[in-house]
Amino acid sequence: MVTKIKAKSSTDDKLVEECQNKTNCGDCEPTIAWTTPSKGKRTTPPQDTLVVIVDVRSNKGAIYIYETESGEYVDGIGTEQAGNRVMVPWDDGWYFSAAGSIDVGYVGRKKSG
Repeated sequence: MVTKIKAKSSTDDKLVEECQNKTNCGDCEPTIAWTTPSKGKRTTPPQDTLVVIVDVRSNKGAIYIYETESGEYVDGIGTEQAGNRVMVPWDDGWYFSAAGSIDVGYVGRKKSG
């Protein structure tokens, strides 16, 4: 089962702050890299991803999370969370597949230097 945290913030700055407060991403980048993944395509977030934010406010899609090694279904974010942005602390042993049109944001580990 995946940890799903309903975000209360609407701006990217506040979302990152909320990620830092509600997940283990205290060393997150101060920005979110937003994308609209291709439907039905296996998508692996960037390697340094700590949190994935799924925007289901418009209820036009969902993501399904799977184990990378086995391909076993783990969990999904979609209609049950409609109307919200949902933060998921990311495990680098997962990938996801999107259904419909949905925006996904990646919060990465802060780069040293």
